[in-house]
Amino acid sequence: MSRVNRLYIYACHEDEAELFAMEAQQLFGNTGIPVKEGSGYLLSQRLIEPGRSPYLKGRLDILEEADSLEKLLDCAGGWALIEQPYKAVFIRTDDDLDYETRLQTERLIGGRLQGNADLRSPARLIGAARLSGRWLLGEYTASGADWMKHNSQPQSYSTALPVRAARALVNIAVPQPEGVRAVDPCCGIGTVLLEAMAIGVDIEGFDLNPLAVRGARANLAHFGYPDRVQVADMRGIQARYNAAILDLPYNKCSVLPDDTLKEMLEALRRMTEDCAVIVSIDDIEEAINLAGFYVEGRSTLRKGRFARRIYRCR
Repeated sequence: MSRVNRLYIYACHEDEAELFAMEAQQLFGNTGIPVKEGSGYLLSQRLIEPGRSPYLKGRLDILEEADSLEKLLDCAGGWALIEQPYKAVFIRTDDDLDYETRLQTERLIGGRLQGNADLRSPARLIGAARLSGRWLLGEYTASGADWMKHNSQPQSYSTALPVRAARALVNIAVPQPEGVRAVDPCCGIGTVLLEAMAIGVDIEGFDLNPLAVRGARANLAHFGYPDRVQVADMRGIQARYNAAILDLPYNKCSVLPDDTLKEMLEALRRMTEDCAVIVSIDDIEEAINLAGFYVEGRSTLRKGRFARRIYRCR
């Protein structure tokens, strides 16, 4: 553990566990080390803003480690003056401490730090945790969960991607936004566009349905994002992009014809230079391979009996 200096706290429903694992693989790579499967926390040296993912709840930048609380308190007492108002918080991991003990730990650490404590509106959070018998202390950053505001988009329809899933798909397709041009060629009402723009991804959207494009424009304008969507059949798009996110259209009363699926996947392959994330309610891996992609990761997003298959392709 000595080479790991960040502790990330996460939470996800079991129906979304595969999607989060796929997202975490792209954000953290092989540096994201879950202490145990489904534990709710992982260790990594990478610096990721917790608000980037809908599943990350916070990040502890580990500055001190000790084998007892007493030694950790001595470390806290040696810190320089904290000039901004602070609050000490205890972060639950695999510890077996009861509520009163955790609360008392916060008080003890807060009392050892030099500066002005502010329990109501602190400018900084000082986090403590006990993980696998070791005590940790450092700066804690909580997730702002800014993606939740997009749940109130004015235009919506029942088959649209959930906002949380859309944010995860963007992270899977574009783990590092700098210098990446992305596209959503069947953008619908723009749920993916909202999440991509919120984290700084340079993205454009297209849709064959003028009503969907009108809804996407309304949603983008509602949250102050630029109009980057056009009416177009993705099979005619000539531009090239580094990454693409394609949520294949469907409804309960019709099935996408095989020839149309083939044309759409071939068009996606032509416009994509690096990575494509494809979402389908059917198993289409064979068709994806025939279109010239290599599927390097897959997951399933469930909601009751309904399931979406997600493919990360190159």
